[in-house]
Amino acid sequence: MEEKIIDQKIQQELSLAKIIRSELGLKSSSDLAFAFIITSLKILYKIDFNKSELKKIITDGNGDLQIDAIVIGDEYIDIFDVSFEEPKSDKMVILKNSIIDNIENEPLDYSIFNKRLQKKLKNIHSLKDNKKIRLFIIRKGSWVDIGHKKGIEDVILSISGQLQYLNTKSLVKRYFISQNYLPMWSFKLNKNDIYFCPHGENEEVFLRIPVIELLNLYKSNIRQGYDLFNKNVRVFLNKKKLSEEMKSTINTSAEKFHIYHNGITITTPELIKRMQSGKFEIYQPQVINGAQTINSLFKEFQDNLKRKNLSKAKILCKIVHANDEYTNKICETSNTQIPIKPWDLRANDDVQIKLEKYIESIPDKNYQYKRKKIKTERGRIVITLPDFVQWAYASIERKPALTKDKKSSLFDIVSGVGLYNKIIENFVDTEKVDLLCKIGVFVREKILASPKDKRGVLRDMDMHIIAALFFLFYNKRKDFNKAILFFNKIVEILETHIKSRRKAERDITNNKIFTKSDLAWKFLFNEIKNF
Repeated sequence: MEEKIIDQKIQQELSLAKIIRSELGLKSSSDLAFAFIITSLKILYKIDFNKSELKKIITDGNGDLQIDAIVIGDEYIDIFDVSFEEPKSDKMVILKNSIIDNIENEPLDYSIFNKRLQKKLKNIHSLKDNKKIRLFIIRKGSWVDIGHKKGIEDVILSISGQLQYLNTKSLVKRYFISQNYLPMWSFKLNKNDIYFCPHGENEEVFLRIPVIELLNLYKSNIRQGYDLFNKNVRVFLNKKKLSEEMKSTINTSAEKFHIYHNGITITTPELIKRMQSGKFEIYQPQVINGAQTINSLFKEFQDNLKRKNLSKAKILCKIVHANDEYTNKICETSNTQIPIKPWDLRANDDVQIKLEKYIESIPDKNYQYKRKKIKTERGRIVITLPDFVQWAYASIERKPALTKDKKSSLFDIVSGVGLYNKIIENFVDTEKVDLLCKIGVFVREKILASPKDKRGVLRDMDMHIIAALFFLFYNKRKDFNKAILFFNKIVEILETHIKSRRKAERDITNNKIFTKSDLAWKFLFNEIKNF
C-alpha cells in the first residue's frame, strides 16, 4: 500500500517536476527523482509549495554534493539528501564529507556548487549560530544498512544537529498523521471572566472569551495551515440565518452576545495553564463544539476584525483537558443542535483519515471523498463515509439487503457488533478501494441518467448491483469496459426476481424485496457466478 501511495503522489508531481527542471536547465537526475523530492517536501511540511518556492528550496542538480534541498525556517535549517535509489556506500561517504566541509565548516570555494546551493550555503553560514541543523536522508523503498550510518550520525552530533532516516513506509506514515494543530494559543482575561471547576486540577475551566480572540485564533490556524476543527464531528454548514442572527446581536447587543448564543467547547491534551495577570496558554486547541459559530462569525467579520462592536462581544467557552477517548465521548454527547448520525461519530477514525487521504491521491478520478458532512457545489461527484462503508459491506461481505436495512449498525460503536471493524480490515487493500469507488460512482451515475419511472426501482436495488459488479470485476476479473453490459444484465435478472416475488406475494414492495431477506441476492448471485 505504501509504495502505491508514494508512486501516485510522485505521478501527481511529475508535470511540475518537468516544468521546474526545464526552467532550471537541469540535465542530471530524472523527472521522477525530482518529483520524489517535491513529494517528500510536501509530505514532511504539509505545505503545497508552489513552483517559485520549490525552485529556491531544491538544490538538486550538477554540483550538489548529495544536498538536494535546503529549507531555512524560524528554528531549523533542514538539509535533505533524497534519492530514488537504495543507499550506496560511496554516496553516503560523499554526504558525510559534504556535511563536514560545507555545513560544519564554511566552503573554501563556493563556485563548485550550482547557484541555488551557493546561495543556500551562504545563508546557512550567516544564520547557523542562531538555528539548529536537521539532516533528512530519504530513500524510496526500504533502508539497507551499508555501514556508514554511524559516521554520518557522529558528524551531525558534532554540530549539535538532528538526523532522520526516512523511507517509503515512514513517509506514508507522516502523510497520514492527522494532528496538525496550532502548538499554543495564548490570551489574557479579566478575573471576572474566569471560573475553574473545583473538582479537578486545571482539568476544566469556564471562560468568557472575547469573540475577537476566537476569530484571531481561527485566523492564525488558517494562516499557518493548522486544523482547528479536526476533532469536530461536523464542519461548517454555511447557514445564512445563523450568520444573520449573530451579526445582528454583534451590532445591537454586543455586550450580551454570551447570553444570547451557544458557547464553545475546546479540548486540549495538556493541563490548562493559567499564568500571571490572567494569561492563559492552551496547548493544541481543538474546537469540538462551536465550529458553526466561529465559522459564521469569521465569514461575516474577517475583513474588519477591529470593529468596535466586535471587540465588546464575549462568548462562553468551556475548555477541557481531554485525551482522544474523552474527546470522542464529549463529541458524542454534546452535539445536539443538529442530529448526529452513527457514521458522524466514525468520521475522525484513523482509518477514515487515511482513507480520505488515499482516495485524494488517486489520479484522474472524477469524484472526491468526504468523511464529514460538507456543503458541496451542485453537480460535484462526492463519495461520503456512509456511501463507501455501505458499498464495502454490500460487496465484500455480499450482504446488500442488510446493508440497506441496518445501515446504522454498520457504524455501531456501543453494542460490540463489530461490523465496522470487519469492514475496515479490507481498506488496506488499495485495489478494493479504487474499484469500490469506481463501481459506486458508475452505478450512481447510471441511475441518475435513467428515465424517471425507472429510478425508484434502481435505487431500491443499488446495493445489489454494486455487490454484483464488485464480484464480477474483483473476484471474476471481468473487464470494466463492459460495465454497462453487466449493469443491464444484472438489472434484468433482478427485474425477473421482482416479478417472481410478486406472483407469490402480491402486496410486497420493492423496498421489502431488497431489504428484508437475502432471496434477491441469492437469486442474483446464482446467475452471475456463471458469467
